[in-house]
Amino acid sequence: MNSLVRPVSLLRCPPSLRPILAARLYATETGLGTSNAASRPRRKAVTAFNDDGRVPWGELSGKEKAARATQQTFNFSFIIVGAILTASLGEKRSLTVTNIV
Repeated sequence: MNSLVRPVSLLRCPPSLRPILAARLYATETGLGTSNAASRPRRKAVTAFNDDGRVPWGELSGKEKAARATQQTFNFSFIIVGAILTASLGEKRSLTVTNIV
């Protein structure tokens, strides 16, 4: 019923306002054309494989915090293993060079 009354009032408006008022006749899921400052855009869920650190810690859910902690623990352990391997290879090389000289 409301949509039948609105086109009549649309014709009484100045031509410059008609596109603005006509846009309000269409319904959308996301409320396109409304100014709701409280709504935030949806974000993709954070997992251990797609986390790039852009979402602040305080905005993560419990599962997302666990995923970020898992990813950071894996990265840290990978660095530690690399450092240990580098140190052990460097130590063996220095022993070999010392024995030759």
